[in-house]
Amino acid sequence: MKIAYLDFWTGLGGDMLVGALLDAGWPEERLFAVVRALKLGPTEVTVERRTQRGMTGLGIRVRANHDPHERHLHEIEALIGAADLPAPAKAAAIRTFRALGEVEARVHGIPIEQVHFHEIGAADSIVDIVAAAVALHDLGVERLEAGVIPMTTGFVEMDHGRLPVPAPATALLLAGWPLRPVAIEGEFFTPTAAALIATLARHRGSLPAMTVERVGYGAGTRPHPELPNLVRLWIGEVDALDAVDDPAGAGEHDRVVVLETQLDDMEPRMLATLCEDLLGAGALDVYRTPITMKKGRLATLLTVIAPPELADGLALRILDGSTTLGVRTREERRRVLPRRFESVETEWGPVSVKWAEAPSGPRMMPEHDDIVRLARSAGVSPALLEGQVRRIVWEAGLRNPGEPGTTR
Repeated sequence: MKIAYLDFWTGLGGDMLVGALLDAGWPEERLFAVVRALKLGPTEVTVERRTQRGMTGLGIRVRANHDPHERHLHEIEALIGAADLPAPAKAAAIRTFRALGEVEARVHGIPIEQVHFHEIGAADSIVDIVAAAVALHDLGVERLEAGVIPMTTGFVEMDHGRLPVPAPATALLLAGWPLRPVAIEGEFFTPTAAALIATLARHRGSLPAMTVERVGYGAGTRPHPELPNLVRLWIGEVDALDAVDDPAGAGEHDRVVVLETQLDDMEPRMLATLCEDLLGAGALDVYRTPITMKKGRLATLLTVIAPPELADGLALRILDGSTTLGVRTREERRRVLPRRFESVETEWGPVSVKWAEAPSGPRMMPEHDDIVRLARSAGVSPALLEGQVRRIVWEAGLRNPGEPGTTR
């Protein structure tokens, strides 16, 4: 598994993260291609080699002519969505801006649809977030990790006036992340960086055991009174089992949206069809729970789990395809085990098997749909076919599929 680890010295800005990725080998031409794809208008991006206390790193500077400097979330999502860039990177960038929108809505006490971004709506922040997401994708990074964040004090001037450090959005975004207070004044960890870390990274206390392939340094523009204002980025390979630093904190973190509605007047066959349509449209899971509503009415609670970027489209499908008058949505964090797939050849055809890397050891499960399809075609028992798959895996010298944690 390829991971990237951020080693914070003083803090982080979006331009520093992009600079570290460039210093680690992401091509400058690719950065310029990202800017062109975003179609922000006349925008100049330069890559700078910056020196901080005798050490150097890269950073970027974005200058945009006639930039509105203020955009609503839907405008930014439309810009990113229309760009000719890798879909996973666009989804990561949109998740980052949506996380920013949620904390801004909370800070100002308004619905997320009314949030308009000031500094973060400007071209430089859009370039920072999208470029970082694309660079991680291009470099093949499967997981971004980071250490404890040093947090300074003092005040920062923003469009809303003079605010204490950390800025309100930064503080909310980093809730749950380990911080180390330092008695130095000034903002060295920006809201853009906080959104990127909160959305794309997971915490790890120290550099993991890894085979290092690249090291990059991102440099800020502001001098730090004690240290070089740099961030160090390590990129390398770790064994899938070594990727878990402690069993209690095992797994990868990401965000999902949960959509729910109650239905007490919908024909069951139509509801079954709707569930199939939602899965076909990209929902991660769809399930129904029997409930009792007011006045003793028997009903069904429809729950849909989905990637955040698909939430609006799936909500519209529920509203259009069911009898409900409203859909509730909420965003949740989840912890998932790293997974991989491989194919096992049986005498009746190939069967896909899924490996999950649990803290106690790997677990294997044949894909049930493949088992049933082949078993029906061959006229054999699904249990017989599944047993053969497990036996083939065992005889091939892989881990015992019936005993999680058993190794070769």
